[in-house]
This record gives sequence, structure tokens and C-alpha cells, in this order.
Amino acid sequence: MEIIEATVNCLATQGMDSTSLESVAKASKIARSHIIYYFKNKEELFDAAFKYVLANAQDVFVQKMEKNTSPLELLKAYVDVLFEWVEAYESHAKVMLLFYHCSSSMETYKKIHTEIRAAARNRIKIILEGLAEKKKKLSPSQLENYSQAIHCMLTGFALEHLTTSSKLSLNRTKERAYGVVKEMLEL
Repeated sequence: MEIIEATVNCLATQGMDSTSLESVAKASKIARSHIIYYFKNKEELFDAAFKYVLANAQDVFVQKMEKNTSPLELLKAYVDVLFEWVEAYESHAKVMLLFYHCSSSMETYKKIHTEIRAAARNRIKIILEGLAEKKKKLSPSQLENYSQAIHCMLTGFALEHLTTSSKLSLNRTKERAYGVVKEMLEL
């Protein structure tokens, strides 16, 4: 795990072009030959780092969501956990941006990214179905549209926080995001 965490930190601070087996070896205080024993090249190392970041995000989301039961609590938790993850694992969030970039040109990552986004939209859709039982009934197309819109909006808020000189704190950004979601759903 040391090698992967060092890779994540190098990718987050140096980017893909400047992250090398040597820089990861230096950051992890492990000989380059030891890294090559596990990963034959930096592409394999990057692949492992991406998968590690994705698995970590998934674990954090699942743990947070399991603690809530009502649809409104689940919706709030879904918004909260994204920003809590960005705060607790900022280097992972930055590597996730690199993963998005790779997804635009590499079919393997595009496929993984498509599956991840579909799973996220499905989670949101299930939450919205629960809310719809208590409020107004939403059609299947409305559920799909709202789910996609909420997911894209939350990703956008996180992206803005990570990539701009926004003057809003992460907590304020999270509050804004939740406010927009509530307004969209008329809650």
C-alpha cells in the first residue's frame, strides 16, 4: 500500500508526466527495483493507483450511506460524503481528476468511468424513488434526468473547488450544493 499511496501523492502533486518510478521510489523510501518487482512500468502503477482511489471513494461512500435510513437523510449523506471525501482525501480527489482526463482518451478507463457514473446515478435514483413515495411521484424519465443532473452538479461543485481559486470553503460549497439539490427537487 505504501507504493500506491506514494503514487497517489506524486500524481496529485506532480501530475502524470512528472511522476516516474524514481519519484515514487523516492516518495515511498523504497528502491526503484522493489517497485518494478510489483509493477513493470509506470502505466501499471498508475492503473493500480486509479483503482485504489476508486475503491477508496466507494468504501467511504458505502460506509456513510449505511448509517442513514430515510430518503432525505440518504440524500443529505450523499451530498455530504462527496465533500467529506474531497476534504479527507484531497490527493485522491486530484487523482480522480487525472482519471477523468484518461477516460477521455483511453477506452479501458472510459469503460470504468461509464460504469462508475451509472452506479452513482442509480444510487441517486434509488434515493429519489424513496423521496417520491413521500412527496410527488416522478416518472422514470424524470428520475433518470434528476439523477444525472444531481450527479453532474455535485461533480461540478467538487471540480470547481479543486481546480479554481474559489473563495468558498469546502463546507460552504457543500451547503450550496445541498441547497441547489433541495431547490431542484422542491424539498
